[in-house]
Amino acid sequence: MTSLRLANLWLHLFAASIWIGVSAFLTMLWLPQVRKGIDPVSWEELLLRLGRRYIRWAWLAVHILVLTGIFNLLSVGIDTGFAFPPAFLRRLIAKLVIVLLMVALQVGLSVIWLPRLARGPSGGVAEKAIRRALLATSIAGALALWFALMLRS
Repeated sequence: MTSLRLANLWLHLFAASIWIGVSAFLTMLWLPQVRKGIDPVSWEELLLRLGRRYIRWAWLAVHILVLTGIFNLLSVGIDTGFAFPPAFLRRLIAKLVIVLLMVALQVGLSVIWLPRLARGPSGGVAEKAIRRALLATSIAGALALWFALMLRS
């Protein structure tokens, strides 16, 4: 593997770990603990600020993943003469479908749930939607990583 391909793969995995890891950390560890000791108004303000920062980093990770993923696929294609085995294509398609679901969740966070939280008290509806979207992103991301690992076999 050339150093360019290795650097690209490292960047791809790093961006995936940022996107998936931050959502998993927030959902499973940080948010439940902080929620216990804060009043509802301060909680929604904190969640909104944190959500906006998360979205910026998540979209950056998505862009990096798309670019490095295209490079990875072209590299593998060049090596194989673009004659991909059917098992590889099935796993790749499964991974891409899951990633598209994750992107749809990101769009929901960016366009629906965070703006709803920004409009004011929602009675916890926006908060629950945000936490569910982050959890779904974490689970789907773990599944996408599994399919990515299976591409190598």
